[in-house]
Amino acid sequence: MDQRSVARLLIDAFWVFVVGIIACYAFFVLIGGIRPADTLGLTIVIGVLLVLCLARAWAQSHHKNAQRDRRLVAARERRGF
Repeated sequence: MDQRSVARLLIDAFWVFVVGIIACYAFFVLIGGIRPADTLGLTIVIGVLLVLCLARAWAQSHHKNAQRDRRLVAARERRGF
């Protein structure tokens, strides 16, 4: 593995961790374990993480030079999508 692959792996692992934190917060809010008004600081941090995660997902979906797997593109085109 070269440095670029390791860096990409660490970045992806970080974003998976962020999604997990957001999911845990949402779970505890839904079951009533955490009241967002009582933990305002945590709510703000989770909100910022959510906005950053959504912005990253949007930016990646609109990245023009994204490397796409040719097999997946061919399969999608063959099915007519």
